[in-house]
Amino acid sequence: MCYAAIAGLALNIVGGQKKSQADAAGLEYQASVDEYNAEVANQEAITAERVGKRKVSDFRVQGKQFAGSQIAAAGSSGVEIGSGSLIDVEMDTARGIEADVNKLTADYISKRNAHLRARDLFLLDASMKIKGAERVREAGLLGGAATAASGSAKIYGEYKQSSYYSQGN
Repeated sequence: MCYAAIAGLALNIVGGQKKSQADAAGLEYQASVDEYNAEVANQEAITAERVGKRKVSDFRVQGKQFAGSQIAAAGSSGVEIGSGSLIDVEMDTARGIEADVNKLTADYISKRNAHLRARDLFLLDASMKIKGAERVREAGLLGGAATAASGSAKIYGEYKQSSYYSQGN
């Protein structure tokens, strides 16, 4: 009976260790997925900023072309350039273009920042899972030690109560 109990104890300890290692490996895999997702989010932030800046630049060019075409149309119709209501129209056009540029800029910054926040959350999740894997391994070791101690005490107690021990062996 003593040998079977020792074998059972050993299997219990090894099984607990294997489970904690598997759990830790699962957490580490999930952390690697989070790290990959963080890199993807970072690349999306870079792309959002690059595309946004290009849109702003293109819009500024289009705005200048539009403002220039307004001035050219006014000049060709005989309106004196640089005076009166034409200046008001030019100023309104410039303000409108700048307001649209500000909106486009705010939009791409918002998109970029959303991707950066997602990146940071993925990295935080990854670090928490890595710490969790370390804790699972530690718990597996402590659980194995506790199992060994309690199992050994139980086996020793059974041995002391056995007829083999009481015969003076």
